[in-house]
Amino acid sequence: MKNGTPIQIKLTTIMKQDKETEKHHFDVKGNAVKKGDSLYLLYDEEYQLEGAQLVKVPVIMKINQDGSVNLTRSAEQRTKLNFTLEGSTVMNYQTPYGMMALEVQTKAIEHQPQAQDYSGRLTIKYQLHAEQGLLGDYHLELDYQEIN
Repeated sequence: MKNGTPIQIKLTTIMKQDKETEKHHFDVKGNAVKKGDSLYLLYDEEYQLEGAQLVKVPVIMKINQDGSVNLTRSAEQRTKLNFTLEGSTVMNYQTPYGMMALEVQTKAIEHQPQAQDYSGRLTIKYQLHAEQGLLGDYHLELDYQEIN
């Protein structure tokens, strides 16, 4: 599914945990693929580690016709988050200490596609919960623009 229409992606994520806020911004190239009634956005998040090592994490964002969104990150630990306004979803997250169940509580999903090409904006607001309670509030904003 790596083939598709080239797009430019601007992704901003804001994480609020306890009283601290972290903001990450990615500006990368990717691909958009229409398959059935779903739109797939494929890209790599790039992180600079200590020692100047560049790490690329493949990401697949699947935007479904019913308004739900599936996000899959294929890092050392594969993470799959399912966002839906019809209740919370549970995912299993592998930690060095074992498997942990995380509850994803979606607060808002808004997808604004442009009719003429593979361009638009996706906004998701959600909370992650674990057995010990609220882990954090998250805001994801993804702008994608077809590259001509």
